[in-house]
Amino acid sequence: MKLFFLFLIFSFSIATHGKEIYKWTDANGKTHFSDKKPGNTITEKKLNITNPTEQEARPEENIRKSIAKSMGKMYAMYNRAQKNNPSISGQLAVKLEIAGDGKVVQSSIVKSELQDRQLEHDLTTELEKIDFGKGNYKKTSFIHTFDFL
Repeated sequence: MKLFFLFLIFSFSIATHGKEIYKWTDANGKTHFSDKKPGNTITEKKLNITNPTEQEARPEENIRKSIAKSMGKMYAMYNRAQKNNPSISGQLAVKLEIAGDGKVVQSSIVKSELQDRQLEHDLTTELEKIDFGKGNYKKTSFIHTFDFL
């Protein structure tokens, strides 16, 4: 019987995400669930229903760790470019859109002090190759700032 009620609550949570649900017992001892506030009840309880399939954003710490694994290659790209142009230095801020499957679906430069379009392109292309790992996450936006000094 308890399993039936759990199934009933789960069904309501999918169909009524964001609504108020009431659990109440009538004069005959029968338990009811409704989105309307009951009248003439013996017991009444308002339930907070959340959608169990609602996804959260990917944690920033996970994103930073994944980027850190590629930093060696990115600094090598920067050092090669700096050999041709010693004045290249400064910050590069890149916005990444990461899908739930861990793939970068979009990247864009938010700020750059490098003044080297080829290097900026190469670095963002390298960022797009990072696999952030599968997970039950919604699409997540993240801005990462690199300091190339």
